[in-house]
Order: sequence, then structure tokens, then C-alpha cells
Amino acid sequence: MKLQANHISFQVHGKTILEETSMQFESGKFYVIMGANGAGKSTLLKILSGNLKSNTGSVQLGERDISRYSTAQLARIRAVLSQHYSIQFRLQLLKL
Repeated sequence: MKLQANHISFQVHGKTILEETSMQFESGKFYVIMGANGAGKSTLLKILSGNLKSNTGSVQLGERDISRYSTAQLARIRAVLSQHYSIQFRLQLLKL
């Protein structure tokens, strides 16, 4: 299923976080998003995953706008790994 972003951008409080950009991702391929701290990588991923709405442009997943999918539908289609997380259970390290 193809993921495509068309002319997306994001601003908050008058500050541009993500400048207008377009891109597409094909199923079965591996992509890397690189950039300096503060370049907008996390914002881009949030928009592409449907967790944040861009100020301009659109994101299509398959043939539909990503906003037309329910949260449950998106959960079955994609996985999101946040760079910030908290673990709600105790971890135990095992030595092998």
C-alpha cells in the first residue's frame, strides 16, 4: 500500500516546523529519514502516521486520505514507534 504526502507543511505559533514537502513511500521498501535536531523529522512522521494534521497539503494511504481512516483501521495497517516512551511494567535483565 503506497503512502503519499502532497505539499504538507506544519506551523505552530507562527513558527514553521516543517516546510512544504511532498514524498511517496512504496510497500516492501526500506526508507531512512535523516536530518539535524529540530529539522522536523518527528513532526513529519507524526503527520505521515495520522497522529498530527498538517497545516497544508494531504496524506494518502492507498487511495484514501489518511484522515478518512479510523484509529482502529490505522492501528491494523501501520505501526508507530515513538522516540519518547515510558514503560509501565518492571523489566528484568537476563544473563545468558
